[in-house]
Amino acid sequence: MTSNRQTFLFAVILGTTSMMSLGQVREQQAEMHGSSRGQHSRRHLSGRNDTVPGKIRTPYPTVIHLAIEWEIEGDDNLNSAVAVRYRAVGEKDWKQGMTLRRVPKQTWYNEPPGEKEVLKFTWANKHSGTIFDLHPGTEYEILLNLTDSDGGRAERTIRARTRPVPKAKDAAPIKRANSKTLREVIQGARPGDVVLLDAGNYGYFEMPHSGEPGAPIVIRNASVQSADGDAIYLDIDNPPGGGAYANHRPLKSREGEVVFEGISLRGCKHVYLEGLVSFGTVTLWHAEDCAVSRCRVYGMWGITSSARQGLAGWLPDVASRLKPFPTPTNTETVPRAKCTNCYIADNEVIGITPWKRPTIGAKGKNMGEGIEIAGAGNVICYNRITGFRDNISFMEGVFAVDQHCNDIYNNDIDGGVDDGVEADYYLSNCRILRNRFTNCHRGISAGPGMGGPLYIIRNVMYNLLTHPFDTNRACSGAVVLHNTSVKTGHAVSWNYDGSYLCFYNNLCIGGGDLRGRPAIVMPGSDKASDHDYNGFGIVGAVLEGRIDGGMFAGIKGLRTSGREKHAVEVGLDVFAAGVDFPATVFPAKDVPDLRLARDSAAIDAGLAIPGINDGYTGKAPDLGAYELGQKLPIYGPRPIGTDLKASCAEALSAGPKVSSFTQKFGGKP
Repeated sequence: MTSNRQTFLFAVILGTTSMMSLGQVREQQAEMHGSSRGQHSRRHLSGRNDTVPGKIRTPYPTVIHLAIEWEIEGDDNLNSAVAVRYRAVGEKDWKQGMTLRRVPKQTWYNEPPGEKEVLKFTWANKHSGTIFDLHPGTEYEILLNLTDSDGGRAERTIRARTRPVPKAKDAAPIKRANSKTLREVIQGARPGDVVLLDAGNYGYFEMPHSGEPGAPIVIRNASVQSADGDAIYLDIDNPPGGGAYANHRPLKSREGEVVFEGISLRGCKHVYLEGLVSFGTVTLWHAEDCAVSRCRVYGMWGITSSARQGLAGWLPDVASRLKPFPTPTNTETVPRAKCTNCYIADNEVIGITPWKRPTIGAKGKNMGEGIEIAGAGNVICYNRITGFRDNISFMEGVFAVDQHCNDIYNNDIDGGVDDGVEADYYLSNCRILRNRFTNCHRGISAGPGMGGPLYIIRNVMYNLLTHPFDTNRACSGAVVLHNTSVKTGHAVSWNYDGSYLCFYNNLCIGGGDLRGRPAIVMPGSDKASDHDYNGFGIVGAVLEGRIDGGMFAGIKGLRTSGREKHAVEVGLDVFAAGVDFPATVFPAKDVPDLRLARDSAAIDAGLAIPGINDGYTGKAPDLGAYELGQKLPIYGPRPIGTDLKASCAEALSAGPKVSSFTQKFGGKP
């Protein structure tokens, strides 16, 4: 069990972004946080340190997560905290959740040289956070306790319900269609119908109408058969153009396949696609409560809420049938591309960009996005995505709309030649959990970020070229916990010019040819950021680096740097299986098993975090993505026949009952 002191310390760090309630207040001035790219954030002060509680919201519940936002006034010194307890309605015992993050009111804006327009995002003064790994379709009772030593104390009990896993209506009417009758059958389909499609080639398809809540229209492969797909790779020296794309697979169905040349659910609500193949983009432009599951999508853009059309751009006969989309601009005259409360699960999304040096990075010869969304409440889980510029991506700049409460978990991400996941322009309570990254330029990009929190938890990364976590461009509010990374070069590095970073219990190994660069680079973290209890290793070089503007050498030097007092040094022997160090990133590497060896330096070296690592097996949590003895999670599509409700909750532990730590924040169940 966790000591009360250890848990209390972490609650303070997580809730107030520094150890202020221990009398070590780190002042956050109302100053500019700027970057060389013309991106800035300014904090708004109220002139008071006591806290006045305001409105509580639980926006955009997802299948396994609930977000909580409690707006406040005051608390300029950032020392208020909100403790969280929760239980399913009808249960007796309470569980401890992760302390809400303290998110001060800020304005971020972009004013790069030569730009005609300035982007601006402002977010409220609040406590904000997530209750993790809940059961789908379940109502929860949530007890919140707000305290502030300067004055201000409140207790609130609220209720919120997770969404159910999308499924067809019970005893749904069945309609049958083939490639000749589909459009006629769909025109006659009513909410609640299931349309079963025979194998064949269906061309481009746009869904003309919607289902209803509790009565979706489901379009399903009649055989519900899944087949492995062949990758389509771009000839980087002869990019496609002017019509036919010579290297793509012929649009012919294999046995049991239902093949489309692009699918549009533009503006649809409550429409589900199951078991289909698309040689072209699946478009969710302004879709709501739609689902794409067990499909295989080939394209330059795979599944997207934007108007991009993937392979259709190279097939004139397909392009001629597409309805024109409005042109997004930085005005309010055209609705921005987004989707809301959509569920994208158990798909294979296959791009055209190979893992070769000329394709790498933002300026590389690469194309397209695997799954690309804007909007809120979307779930992207258990997909296998390979061969894109960014395998999963939020929208950027003027196209970044309502990017709240989006989930990205248990995906198998390979060959992301710029980013495995690009979470730039996130707003609040977005979660990137339990994904596996292999052969990517960067693991997760998270800047700029608009207050957050953005949770990056228990991801596994192998064979990256640069950053595991790229938190630059005035990133605010990233919470990076229990991740494992093995890569060439730096063990971890960021050009950090943002604020409110939390970096704990991670396991980061680098090495190889550092070309004179330090092994660890963590400069410029602001005073309201915290990192500690991490494991670092460097293969074939010395553990040294730069932190907060100062240099250190060796693990003792790191521990006395002022940030990483509990850091440990690790090597490849930290893993139970033999793991080869990826000294060269090309060619692509196979996925290793990065679970921990018994008695390694990472065992029991972490900090207990309520709601994140409950149920750990030793004296304290282990570092990295896996607790000792844990089974590997499912990455990518779940086996057919999997109990979806059970698998969504596979990361659940029993969780502790209310401890004396929770009682410190007042109130009783």
